[in-house]
Amino acid sequence: MIAGTHDGIGYPDSVFRTWAPPQGGILLSSPTPAEPVSLTIDDMPVHFYGMSWNPGASKPPFDEFNSNGAPGFHIAMLHGSLDAAANWELSSRDVPLKLASLQQTGMDYVALGHYHSVKIHPGRPTVAYCGNTEGKRFGEEGPRQFLHVVLEDGVDPIVTPVVCGERVMRDINVDLHNLSLESEHALVAHLKTLADKKDIVRFTLVGDPGIKLDIERLAAELASAFYHLEIRDKSSFLSDSSVLAARDEVSVRGQFVRRMLTLIEASTDDEEKLGLDAALREGFRAFGGEA
Repeated sequence: MIAGTHDGIGYPDSVFRTWAPPQGGILLSSPTPAEPVSLTIDDMPVHFYGMSWNPGASKPPFDEFNSNGAPGFHIAMLHGSLDAAANWELSSRDVPLKLASLQQTGMDYVALGHYHSVKIHPGRPTVAYCGNTEGKRFGEEGPRQFLHVVLEDGVDPIVTPVVCGERVMRDINVDLHNLSLESEHALVAHLKTLADKKDIVRFTLVGDPGIKLDIERLAAELASAFYHLEIRDKSSFLSDSSVLAARDEVSVRGQFVRRMLTLIEASTDDEEKLGLDAALREGFRAFGGEA
């Protein structure tokens, strides 16, 4: 195993100052890829190259090391940023790596960490991110996995993603306009069908529900149906009778509503419309409206 840039072994509060690998585990503690740790596994020599991030000691280039040429398999382990976009400003702490350089190292397999999605560059060496085994934030939806890698003489590594993880994160947009809701209870029943009890879920409500919604009450009624639940309310209430009635008022509130409706109708950007709608909602409430 290696220490990444978030838990570098040089940090005062690094986990590796108080935790040691279990029996049989080996931490590749060199601050740069150096001489490998060589093991014999099923009568086959296997050489592990790697680095653990150590601020002040880990310095680029991180991808210009080479196999020592010994018989057996050669595997590298690095926590870094592979072929980052040209407009990204990378520091040494980002451990910048180039695929072309890693392909010249003489490795059989290069295992990468840092990015949270699976990315496999086949060949010899195969260079691959396994992603993370549990979703860390919304945006990392669906089943997570690790990689099972088979090395054999004379052929490219065989890499197979294996689904794992206790929880699945789901970020779900719900268009209320298309549901033709008759009651908040009907919405609760519908949302319960969209994910499993073990899931970590975020519902984003969009569109016009046609009825008034109490988001706090909705979340409370749904809480037991999911392991964790968040609700983002981006719904529109432009057909709400109280808003439409206020539009015709000879008042500051009426002037505000008319102005906001004009801006919303003129906008051609969906995100802008959502922002204007939210502003209308908050303003209407501030004027004593019920929406």
